[in-house]
This record gives sequence, structure tokens and C-alpha cells, in this order.
Amino acid sequence: MVTRRGPNPRRSSNDLSAPSEGEAGSAKPSRQTPRLKRLARRDGAPVAPPRTSVAEQLLIDVLPELEGNRVLCMTQGQAHFALACAARSDTTLVVCQFFDLHFATEAAKTLGDQAPCWLQREIDVPSPRWGDCRGEGRSERSTAPNPQPLSPKGRGELVGYVRSLATGPHANLELRCAADFPAASEVESPFDIVALPLSPTGEAEFVRELLQESHQALRIGGRMAVAVKNPRDTWINGELKKLFAKVTRRPTPEGVLYLATKTEPLRKRKNFTCAFAFRDGERLIQIVSRPGVFSHRELDGGARALINAMHIRDGMHVLDIGCGSGAVGLAAALRAPDVHIVCLDSHTRAVQCTARGAELNGITRLKAILTADGDCGEPGSFDLALGNPPYFSDYRIAELFLQSAHRALKPGGTILIVTKTPAWYESRMPDLFHHVRMHPAKSFVVVEGTRE
Repeated sequence: MVTRRGPNPRRSSNDLSAPSEGEAGSAKPSRQTPRLKRLARRDGAPVAPPRTSVAEQLLIDVLPELEGNRVLCMTQGQAHFALACAARSDTTLVVCQFFDLHFATEAAKTLGDQAPCWLQREIDVPSPRWGDCRGEGRSERSTAPNPQPLSPKGRGELVGYVRSLATGPHANLELRCAADFPAASEVESPFDIVALPLSPTGEAEFVRELLQESHQALRIGGRMAVAVKNPRDTWINGELKKLFAKVTRRPTPEGVLYLATKTEPLRKRKNFTCAFAFRDGERLIQIVSRPGVFSHRELDGGARALINAMHIRDGMHVLDIGCGSGAVGLAAALRAPDVHIVCLDSHTRAVQCTARGAELNGITRLKAILTADGDCGEPGSFDLALGNPPYFSDYRIAELFLQSAHRALKPGGTILIVTKTPAWYESRMPDLFHHVRMHPAKSFVVVEGTRE
């Protein structure tokens, strides 16, 4: 059963490569997995490559029952279902959706694209409502080999990146990394099939939004396929029945497959975006949050500890690594005049929420950058780096945060990292920073260091 409350602790977009999304709640792809090749056919059915997740294998097995030439899907790793679907017909267009640039890039590399050149996609947003995170208008593409900032002001809004594998055996497969499924303005017609492999431990509100937006993306008569690695699941069944007139449940020893057909448009779409406020001294700071972003609907205790610990001076350049909804960076921007903020995250929704929070608070000197490697594009230019790394991944992501800060800080610059497990930082940070100090903050510890 999918958990009904928030995501696992520190398992969301407040890091640069966390398995935070409805890829969904997937594990990080193994670096040892060999390059996938075009799928062979056996008895007329697609054959999945090794290491396919249970949920994606259930979707692959049902492919012969799904008819249509326009497919929207997600993945729990290396786009196995998308590959199987693309391989069955050269006329089938398959769009594989990612919300995190790290996973999108890893999938592109798995397909043989070792240096994916992502295309920016910008959608005009005349006057967006707060809470309405879909832009309407005409989409445009331009080449963008490096991640670019999402400006909180301006005529357009960058919602993500697209990688179309226009040559080779995967010419009909598009990898799309964006904050939402394709809007009506981005596609020629609705999709015939939407397929979602879900995690049994995913964030419930994120799953609800994915199901609703999947229904929206389908044409009338289109088929929805959802799979989860939990043979006893009934929660997804109940959620699907809120959207579809009839839902077929097929349990297996490994998991459950659900099938449904869209018979009519939704009468009402729920808005899952949340706007809330928190205090920093006498100032009330507005935050925009969406499902899939860490600490959705509330201010995380670690973020509060960082905000309380940071000292901001006029004209400082501050880097917020793994910004999430942007609470720490927004607070820093409002502490003193002429403060310049750069916020980094690999999750498209985190970058989107941070940029919208900046606009909501009237902040103009803030850049929110979508990046999977912690590259801010301005090495050696920051006075302060802030980070709230996750607790999983055996400190691999924590190491990425430290390396990002080390590159970005100018000599004499300060790093502040908040954690509940300070022992690793106490051991590792002296290799990169001087004068490492521990500052207890209730159940957290803020670790401070200075760039040589």
C-alpha cells in the first residue's frame, strides 16, 4: 500500500540526485548496468533487458493488450518499459517522463548518449495563478548543452529539458525532464497509452497528482496501465476508481497491475500545489510547494536550523545546494540588501517552486538552476554555501554537496551543512575545509567550515 503521508525522511528533491519522484520513488540506477541494446522479439512479444523492476516488467508483459501509437510513461530506472514500447513499432512515439535531471541523464547515458545535450523547453506564462503550475501558450525549443537558470521574472518560464534520440535504434523515443507531463500546447494530440510504474513507498499526494494528470493526458478511449510491487495493494485501486468508471485489478505474486480506459473528461481537477508562509524574525516569507518536493506543505526542521544559523551581510553571494522549495535561499535573500542567491536542485519541481517563491516575495537577485552535479557555473565566487543533504545513499550525495560548495566558495568563504548524523562530516570536512565546527540546534547539528 502506498504511504498516505509524506515521503521517506530526507528522500525527496532537497538533494541533487535523490530517488525522490514517481520515477516513482525509484532506486538509483546501478553504474554497473551494461548499455541496453534494442530489444529482441520472442514469440511476437517484447523482451525486457535484465534488471527490470517488478512494476515495469508487469507493464511490459501487458504491452500486447495496449493499442496506440502515442505513449507517455515513466520509469523506475533505465526506461525499460519505454524501450520495450518503442521497439515494438517504429511508428510509435514514446515519451518517457522524468522529474529529476539526474535520472534523466543516467537513462540517456544508458541508451548510449554519454553526453546528452538537453534541449530547453520554454512556455509562455502571461500571468500565472499561484498554485497553477502549468504554463499555457506556444512552446519553443533551443539548444542548451548546459543547465540554465530559471528566472523568477520574465516573459517565459523554463519548465524542463527534452532529449529526443533522433538517430539510431531509439529514434521514436523521447526522454523528457520537466515539472509536469506535457501540456496540451506541447503535443499534437492526446496520448493513446499512459503507463506508470509506482513504488509501494511513494509519496501519496504525488501519486494522486500523477494519476490525475495521466487521466488528463489520455484521449477519450485511451488506456491507463499502472503497476506496483505490492501484491496486496488496494490503495491505488481506490484512487484510480475516483478517476475512471471501471478499473481492472490483476494481482500477481510479485505485484499488482491495474488497467483502465478513459471514457470522459474529468469534471474537476484538484490543485495539489501549496502556498504557505513562515517567519524569519519579523518577516513573513511566502513559499510555494508541490508534491515531489521535499517537505511539501511545511518547513523542514533542518531548513529552520540553517536559517537560524546563517549570518547574511549586505552584498553577499550565497549558494543554496539542494534548495527544495527554496525556503533557505529565500530567507537569505531577504536578510540584507543586495544579496545574490543561486539555488541548485536536480528536481524540476524544486527549481520551479523556488523561482515562483522568489517572485511571490519580490526577490529579483535569485537564480534557480536545474543541475544534477552541483555545478553553479560561477566557481570561486560565493561567500556562503548552505546545504541540507539527505541521510541515505551512504553519504554519496553529502559528498556531492561538499564538493559543490568547495568549488563554488571563494577563499575564506563559509559552508554550513545541517545534519542529524554529524560524525561523517566531522571526519570528512577537514579534508576540504578549515576550522570545522559543530553547532547543536535542537535535534540537528549545523556543521561549519571555511574554504582555504
